[in-house]
Amino acid sequence: MPTGIRLALVALVLSLSAIPLPAAASAEPEGPERIDVDVDRKAGCPQSTVAVTLSAEEGGGEPRFTIYRNGDRITDGVVSPGKTRTERIYVRPGRSARIKVTISGQGTSTFTTKSTCRGMKVHRGAHLPRTGPATDLMAKLATASGLLLTGGIIWWYGSVWPRRTPAAPITVTRSPTARRRYPDLDL
Repeated sequence: MPTGIRLALVALVLSLSAIPLPAAASAEPEGPERIDVDVDRKAGCPQSTVAVTLSAEEGGGEPRFTIYRNGDRITDGVVSPGKTRTERIYVRPGRSARIKVTISGQGTSTFTTKSTCRGMKVHRGAHLPRTGPATDLMAKLATASGLLLTGGIIWWYGSVWPRRTPAAPITVTRSPTARRRYPDLDL
């Protein structure tokens, strides 16, 4: 190939590379620009819970989030655009916990919280009041009566069985010409 043709091809390639081309469109749907995460530093007493508040800006999609407490997944979900979502996370009284919030497309935020609720009774859910007889007493009575009944049946069966066996064969006292009571019985 002559040198002139080679120079012409190089010039053509350089001139085409200088032409501006439109940028490629992104394949990912646009999400909200940012989700703000706010975690209480101290747990509220007497429930010993901290509030994790997730706030999304207007526009975009619904990003997923996952909340971890000390490495264990607690809850997950989505945050709608322009909405605020608050999750209450339990922290053991007198302890601290590491709360990690992972948001799709944004990364992970880690917070350390502490519960100063010492010596308080913590109720995680609604409990019904105790009514009626004690269940422990009823279970003990049912077990005792079952044992007495079983013992009585074993005592009775032991007195009835094994019966004595006769020393000689059983003889049927009937006349030889009489009709047999059990015709299929071999004697």
